[in-house]
Amino acid sequence: MEDKIEKLYNFLKENRQYNKQVQDGFIKSCIAIKDLSPEQKVLNLLYGVVNTQSQPKIDKIGPFFTKMYQKDSDLTSYEGFLKTLKKESESSDSLFELMKSQKGWGSKTAALFVKYIYIIHKEDSLRDFKIWDDFSLNEYELKLPVDAVITHLFKDNFLNQGCKLDFDGINEFFSKNHTKNPDFIIWDELWFWGFITQQNQINPNTNKNERINVDFNENKFLCLPYVEKDIDKIKEKAKEFLEILEN
Repeated sequence: MEDKIEKLYNFLKENRQYNKQVQDGFIKSCIAIKDLSPEQKVLNLLYGVVNTQSQPKIDKIGPFFTKMYQKDSDLTSYEGFLKTLKKESESSDSLFELMKSQKGWGSKTAALFVKYIYIIHKEDSLRDFKIWDDFSLNEYELKLPVDAVITHLFKDNFLNQGCKLDFDGINEFFSKNHTKNPDFIIWDELWFWGFITQQNQINPNTNKNERINVDFNENKFLCLPYVEKDIDKIKEKAKEFLEILEN
């Protein structure tokens, strides 16, 4: 099992360039606009991430943005942003915990926002889009933004370890051996490869439409923005990914 996990980790690390195109493209679509202030950058990113939710809780998210626009809010620095998020002065200094505690966000969306903030400030390819000079993150801060794609990989493939199939259970599984932020950035690649190899099929036993990892899903890949559409190359890589899961 450990050998399989290592093989998968190495595959994700060696083939990160594909999902990186998707991530960088999303980030740039939010903040790569001339003369944006730090306040405008973080607000654009917050709007972009919140709208990745399939059904954003508008009535709850609205008051969150009201707080962002209040006169006493401070989005010009990382420290000021943390203070703006805090409900009480003794609240956690963890960006993830503070984002998760905001109404309308939740664990997955909070983890997604923290991941993008981390990438913006740590990736050389995005150095021109840095938001805050004082950004600093605990080296164990990142969480995997667990959704249905990643949960399915745990349910039906090598990751079926008996852990709880939810955000906390899956993140706990990874944190046992891969705990630091750079490791979680690599494991986040699972979403890309899981997404482009999953299809929905009718289970003959239950007569229900179920998600399965079975083959390269060209239509899903074509619908992903920003990534180069080299079908032949990505199809071979998807086959390699599935072989690691199955063996």
